[in-house]
Amino acid sequence: MKLFKYNDTPIRTFVNSDGDPLFVLADLCKVLDLSNPSKVATQVDADALTTSEVIDSMGRAQSAKTVTEAGMYQIVFMSRKQEAVSFRRWITHEVLPAIRKTGSYQVNAFELEEHKSKARVFESRAQMELCQAAKGLISDDHLEAKARIILARDMGEAPELDPMRRPLYTQDYLKERGLSGKSLKSTAPVFGKRLKVAYRALCGRDPEKYPMTLPNGRITQVNAYTEADRGLMDEIWSEYYSREAVAA
Repeated sequence: MKLFKYNDTPIRTFVNSDGDPLFVLADLCKVLDLSNPSKVATQVDADALTTSEVIDSMGRAQSAKTVTEAGMYQIVFMSRKQEAVSFRRWITHEVLPAIRKTGSYQVNAFELEEHKSKARVFESRAQMELCQAAKGLISDDHLEAKARIILARDMGEAPELDPMRRPLYTQDYLKERGLSGKSLKSTAPVFGKRLKVAYRALCGRDPEKYPMTLPNGRITQVNAYTEADRGLMDEIWSEYYSREAVAA
């Protein structure tokens, strides 16, 4: 995705696999004073309309309708805004030639870095608010470790953590054991259940939960283990998953 601005209004563009430019429909509608992007989409030729993955102001991946160059012209002609003519001229004389020549429109580096910085701040703020809301529901050790990681990342530093308080997710543990792909996907659920039973037997209670954001943006509840629980994970692995256990 490439970001550029027209009179301080951000417009996101892409270059598809054929090297042709795509424009985010909602951004075009905003600069051209078209208040209903969904309605505009119905008036664009079907072969000029597609969907692309974009990054919003909070750094999250979202799906957005995009249009080809032909679709962009159709939308420009829908606008009654007097400035539509100058916008079209700017696109055709500056943006498109630059995209075809370099694969992108060369924006001000400071503006682009500022946009990325704001996205990181929004993401960190949301994560810290989530930690705050989870007080009383999740182990204080786990929450403190997570908060330290978030703050250290924003300051460009390594987090200072008590090794025993460092979060340890079952997926990460199994990856350390060399599992990946299908083997990881098939092993993780049963390993997690066995670990939970062993934890309950040892501690007299279920492990606490922690909300984790998945790569697709969905939030799921996972057990809040820490490095202090690594020994228990090792026991489960040795009993059920080591080569010796399999051979037995």
